[in-house]
Amino acid sequence: MKFISLILLILVGTYLSGQTNMNVGVTSEGNELIVSITYDGNIPAGNIGGLPTSNDFISDFTVSIKWPNSANVNLGATIQSSLGAGTISKVGGELIQGSDEYQKFRLNKAVQLPSNLTLNSPYEIFRISFSATNAMTSDMAEIVPQGYLPIGSGGNTQPNTSIDYNGVGDVVDFLPLDIIQAAPLL
Repeated sequence: MKFISLILLILVGTYLSGQTNMNVGVTSEGNELIVSITYDGNIPAGNIGGLPTSNDFISDFTVSIKWPNSANVNLGATIQSSLGAGTISKVGGELIQGSDEYQKFRLNKAVQLPSNLTLNSPYEIFRISFSATNAMTSDMAEIVPQGYLPIGSGGNTQPNTSIDYNGVGDVVDFLPLDIIQAAPLL
């Protein structure tokens, strides 16, 4: 019995130590989808920088959004980013698989964070306009979990980011992002 308890304790500890300290979500405001990250306070022991500040750089960001194809969503061409003009772009075109439509986005270059991140407060990464000419009240745009992108979407399919602390190479590399919310399309 003690052996089984020890095994369970080890498994639970391993699971909890693998949890991320950043979340990603998409919300809507009028006719815009807004993608934000949130630090939840679980700063890992190896994180020498603590909460990212305006002295730090974001060197990677990848995320995909999906919505029901039946909602007839059209994304705008211009992406407005708090990280600066031209820093976030679409990766390829929209893909349809089954009853869902997908669009992948990524950071084009490493950029210095324009302001400090605040614990448990959303930090907007980008927003993009959209129209949904056939949306129902239950239709949602949401961040795609790892492994759920259609074949042909190319490259990494896991929502992630990398933070370069103090611009000196102290990188929290490929930090997976937990998904925390979805946005209504109507």
